[in-house]
Amino acid sequence: MASVTVKFEVVGSLDKYAEIFDEQARAAMTEACLREQAAVQRNAPEYSGTFASSIEIDVSTDAGMTRGDVYSTDSEAKVAVIEGGRRPGGSFPNISALSGWARAKGIPVFLAARAIAVEGIAPRRVFGRSADETEAEVDQILMVDLPDSIIGSL
Repeated sequence: MASVTVKFEVVGSLDKYAEIFDEQARAAMTEACLREQAAVQRNAPEYSGTFASSIEIDVSTDAGMTRGDVYSTDSEAKVAVIEGGRRPGGSFPNISALSGWARAKGIPVFLAARAIAVEGIAPRRVFGRSADETEAEVDQILMVDLPDSIIGSL
């Protein structure tokens, strides 16, 4: 019968793994969120730039878990319509919210509101399309570069 003995020698800073992980994960998540933020801003409607400038990121680390959020600080109703659209056949949209856009386009507000009520608004899927566009980059950052960076720091 053969006998095998394995001896491990710690050659790095394995005792600092949690600290290194949190630091590296936060940096990687911030980079991934910045890429996503840029894609959302690039895909945002170009009417006034208000929506695009409302796109922000938040990266937090809690109990060994790093979370990154890309979100809009604009009106929740506006963001929902931009992302998911509006079904045809509903009630008239908010006239005051629509008036600035209609005036800028040279369209009477009532006609724009009626068209939206009758025809709806097609979804722009700004966040969804941006996530699809950046999926490979984000995967590279979080699934390949981050582990390599952590291993290199140990």
